[in-house]
Amino acid sequence: MKSQVVWLRWIKKSDSPKFRLFCFPYAGAGPEVYRPWAQYLGEEVELVAVHYPGRESRGDETACTNLPALIDGLVPAMRPHLAIPFAFFGHSMGAYVAFLTEKALVEHNLKRPQHLFFSGARAPFLQEENPVHQLDKIGFLKAIIAMGGIPDEVKKHPELIAQILPILRADLTACESFEYRIRDDLGVPFTVLGGDADPRVSTEALSAWRQLSSTGADVHVYPGDHFFLNQHRAQIAALINQTVI
Repeated sequence: MKSQVVWLRWIKKSDSPKFRLFCFPYAGAGPEVYRPWAQYLGEEVELVAVHYPGRESRGDETACTNLPALIDGLVPAMRPHLAIPFAFFGHSMGAYVAFLTEKALVEHNLKRPQHLFFSGARAPFLQEENPVHQLDKIGFLKAIIAMGGIPDEVKKHPELIAQILPILRADLTACESFEYRIRDDLGVPFTVLGGDADPRVSTEALSAWRQLSSTGADVHVYPGDHFFLNQHRAQIAALINQTVI
């Protein structure tokens, strides 16, 4: 049972859940970033956030620099919690983890999600044009700040920045080293979300996800930068509720 407790955190529980939403954090983040979402989801929807190593209560572990290795640890923990209908929502790094997790469920002959939500991420077969994980310390910090990856309150505390940067570098190493070639139709309905002023992910890179579906996919673009989802939680949750309930 230990692996289940470590890898998954129930942000919102239901006595009689009819649906379970698994949320995958972005680079540098832990499961608590999804706690504000709980108030916007339907009463019978459980919100479960994935907990990567190297952050929050797993801070004594080494952050993973390889997405397939991350999936290998995550899938066994998810296995007991797939009995009721469920969906995946992943932002940025989380979109790729959600994408690969769905692939792994198929490989293990496990139940598949009813819907996938990919947010703030270019299509997985597109290579990152401006990778940052190999930049020196100053260049890396500037790149992270430029994409809005460090909250204003954290910028005032150099010791917190020093703690966050190694996690961010590990996460971005995993994402920017990840390669995927289109092999077949994804086979699960999915929705793509993005910010109209995202410096890292263009609307063209968002729309490219459609190449993974023979039936097409909805693409929703919101005002905002790479972290647009934090300003549009209510609208995005409403979209999720309408889609899965």
